[in-house]
Amino acid sequence: MKKSMIATAVVATAGLAASANAGYWTISGANYQNGGTNNIAVSQVDNQVNTYVSSTFSGAAGTQTTLTGAEVTSTLSNLGVTLSNNTLTYFGFEDSVAGPGYFGIAFKNNSGSSYYLNLQGGSFAAGGTEGVLTSHSGAVGSGNSWASTGTAGTVVADSTTLLVMFGGLNVGVGFDFQAQSLNSAGTASGATFAISYLNWNGSAYSQVASAATATTSGLNTALYAVPVPAPALLAGAGLVGAAALRRRMAKKA
Repeated sequence: MKKSMIATAVVATAGLAASANAGYWTISGANYQNGGTNNIAVSQVDNQVNTYVSSTFSGAAGTQTTLTGAEVTSTLSNLGVTLSNNTLTYFGFEDSVAGPGYFGIAFKNNSGSSYYLNLQGGSFAAGGTEGVLTSHSGAVGSGNSWASTGTAGTVVADSTTLLVMFGGLNVGVGFDFQAQSLNSAGTASGATFAISYLNWNGSAYSQVASAATATTSGLNTALYAVPVPAPALLAGAGLVGAAALRRRMAKKA
C-alpha cells in the first residue's frame, strides 16, 4: 500500500470518528403497499440528543403512558419534528450519545375524515425504560410488544395527531413495526397516506426517504445502535496503517 493511500485511509477514518457523535436506528426491510409491495431505500435514521421526553414523562418498561393532545404538540415542538398532513412519519432520538434510544411514529390527520390505523409493534417495542408513550389507545402484549386496539385499530380523528414513541431501548435491541389503513369496519383497505423517514443532520431533521398513496407501511427491524467511540476508530486506523507499512518494509527487505 502506498503511503498516500495509507494517509488517505487514516484521514477518512478520522473524519468518520469526528462525525460519529450520536446514535442511530438501522432500518431493515422498510416497505409499503399501494396495490403491490414496494421497498423503501432507507437503511439508517440518525438521532438527535434530547432528554425532553425522559425528563417530562414517567413511563416504565412493559407499560403504556397516555399523552394528551397538548403533550403531543409540546413533545414534537421540543424535538423539532415538523409533520406533513396525512403522512406517517418515522424519526429517532436519544437521551445521550450512549443512549437509551427512542423511536417515534407520528401521523397528523388533516383529511377531513377519520383514519383507521391498525398499528403493530413487535417484540421489545415496549421493552425500553419508558415503555410506550402514546396519544391513542393501545395494549402491551407478551414479549413487550405493543398494538393498537379496536376492530379497526386506532381511530385518528380529523384535525388530530397520533404519536407513538417506543422509549428508552438499549443498544442492540430491535423490533418490527407495521401500520395498515382500514375502513371503519376493519374489513378492507382504508384511506391512503404518505410516508416519511426523518434523519437528524446535526441541526435539524430532514427527510431521507418517502412514499405516497400507501395503504400499509412497515419495517422488518429497527435496531438501536451507537457509533464506535472516536478513540477506538483512530486506534484502528493507526493499526491498519502500521500493518501496511510493515508489509511494505518487509517486501523491500
